[in-house]
Amino acid sequence: MTPITTVHQIEITSRCNLKCQYCPHPHLQRVKEDMTMKVFVAALEWAQTMESPELSLTGMGESTLHPQFCEMLRLARYILPETKLLLSSNGVRVSDEQLKAMHDTNTILWISAHRPEVAGKTLQRSLSARVMTGINNNIIDSGFNWAGQVNWANMAPPHVCQYLEKGWATVLSNGDVVSCCMDAHGLHPWGNVMDEVRPTHIGEMSLCKNCHLSVPQ
Repeated sequence: MTPITTVHQIEITSRCNLKCQYCPHPHLQRVKEDMTMKVFVAALEWAQTMESPELSLTGMGESTLHPQFCEMLRLARYILPETKLLLSSNGVRVSDEQLKAMHDTNTILWISAHRPEVAGKTLQRSLSARVMTGINNNIIDSGFNWAGQVNWANMAPPHVCQYLEKGWATVLSNGDVVSCCMDAHGLHPWGNVMDEVRPTHIGEMSLCKNCHLSVPQ
């Protein structure tokens, strides 16, 4: 078991507007839902107590689909003024209002390159809005099969799992706390952020034995 040191990821929605072959989402075995503001605040306050240096508002869903996306970004920045905020998006539905919220909160946007006809336009719009933006090419040059959950080649270089090595925790859209983003279906929760006593440790799960990442010794 590893002590939780950081809330590394908060999944504000488990809904997505695409059905990518390399992603478990099309066959997600849990409810596709938006995180409530009550759960989001609890997750942020938990991250605040641990002084999380970096937080990704990303998960199995497309974060920009959340109807309160802009409000959530601003709230995250208010509660975590010094934390590095990150966001991954497929770029399909990024609005000008959302880009402004990203700029105002110094949120770094990573756009997936799997839809170049969309990603290219979104990249140009984000740069025009003075949003710190990068292109995510990992599906092309360092993809993985989600610990055997999808039929996709493992191209990612092997390295030690940072979630288990550093004690990173992920909060799913329903508030469940899991060991890492590989637990797409949320089958191995260690607790919930709405519990009276939040979880203090994470550990290996059944997916670890099929993962391309190695478990720290």
